[in-house]
Amino acid sequence: MLTALAIAVCGLVALEIGTRWAEGVALRPLGGFLRTRLFPFKRSPLSTYDPTLGWTIIPNLCTVIEGDSFATDAFSVRLNAHVARPLPHGGILATGSSYTCGSEVANEWSWPAQLERTLGIPVVNAAAGGWAADQIVLRAEQMLELARPTTVIIAYCWSALWFAEFRTYGFAQKPYFLLKDGALVRHSDPVPLSASASRIVEWLRPVIERSYLAFWLVRTSGWFHRVRRGSELYVRVSPEGDGPEIACLLLDRFRKTVERRGIRLVLLMEYGVNEFAAPEAPAMCRRVIDWARTTGIETVDAWAKMKRLFDEDHERFLGLYKLHADGKTRGHMSETGNRFVADELAAALRRPAGRAAPADTAAAVP
Repeated sequence: MLTALAIAVCGLVALEIGTRWAEGVALRPLGGFLRTRLFPFKRSPLSTYDPTLGWTIIPNLCTVIEGDSFATDAFSVRLNAHVARPLPHGGILATGSSYTCGSEVANEWSWPAQLERTLGIPVVNAAAGGWAADQIVLRAEQMLELARPTTVIIAYCWSALWFAEFRTYGFAQKPYFLLKDGALVRHSDPVPLSASASRIVEWLRPVIERSYLAFWLVRTSGWFHRVRRGSELYVRVSPEGDGPEIACLLLDRFRKTVERRGIRLVLLMEYGVNEFAAPEAPAMCRRVIDWARTTGIETVDAWAKMKRLFDEDHERFLGLYKLHADGKTRGHMSETGNRFVADELAAALRRPAGRAAPADTAAAVP
C-alpha cells in the first residue's frame, strides 16, 4: 500500500515538473497560478487581475496592437513614448477609462501624452479600459503617494458612471459601493478573482492555486467557465440611476483628500461618437458636471463645442474618432481627437485654479 502511494506521489511530482518544463514555467514560485494566469476579463488581452481595482493593465508591458505601440511601466501606467522612464513625481496624474488610456492609438497619441508635450509637464497616464467611476477614483487614491502629483485629472464618461452600479463587468468582478443613508459602503475588498469560474474550480481552488499540473488540466478542460457564465456577464447591485450619485460622492471624498494636500483637481467629461446624435449630453453626465460645478470642482466639458461641430461640420467631427477597418464604424478618439482633448485641458490648466473658462474661448477644434 505504501509502495503504491509512494509511486503515485512520485508520478504526480514528475508530471508536475514535466508540465512546468513543457510550458516554460519555473519551479519557483510554487503557486499563485489562479491570480497570475487566470483572468476572466476577456475584452482586452492587456488586462490582469488586481485585488483593489478588479483589473488593471499588465505592468512592464511592451507590445504592438494593430500597428500601434502600447507600453506600461512597473505601476501599470501607460507610457507616453516608446522609451521607458521612472515614474514622474510632481506632475499631473490622469486616471479614467479607455478614452483616457488612449485605446486605438499609439503611446504618444493618447491625450495624456499630448498634454505632456503641450505643457512641458510630466503626465502620468494611470487609466485602464473598462473601468467604472469607482475604479477610476480608487486608482487616483492608489497613485497619490506613488506619483505625488500637483494636479489630478479625473476623467468620467457615460459608461463609467453607469458601471458604478455593477459588481461584475464582462465576467470580471470589480469593487463596488452601495449607498446607505446617503453614505458610501465599500464592498468586494479585496475583489474576488472570478465571477464566472465553475463551482468545481472554486472547490479545487487551493490545489489549482499551488499546482501548475492541476491548473493546466482545469484550464485545458474548459472548466473555468462552464457554470453561471450567462448570468455573470454583467451583474447590477445598485438601483438604476445611482451611478452618478456614487461617482459624485467618491469624487467629493477624493476632493477633500487632495485639498488637504494642496493638489489641484479637475474633472474631465469624455464622450463617445454615438452620443452626439442626441440633442443633449447623456443625463448621467449632466448630473455629474452640474454637481461638480456647484461643489466648486474645476470641470472641462467640451460637449457644446463638439455637438456644434457634429451638427455643422460632420466630416470634421468624425475625424476626432478612430475609423475601424470596416470603413464605417468609429471607435475611440483618434490622434486628432486626443489632441483636441489635450488642448481643452491645457487651456483650463493654464488658467488660475478655480477660474472658469470664458464662453466659447477654449481651445479650437483641430
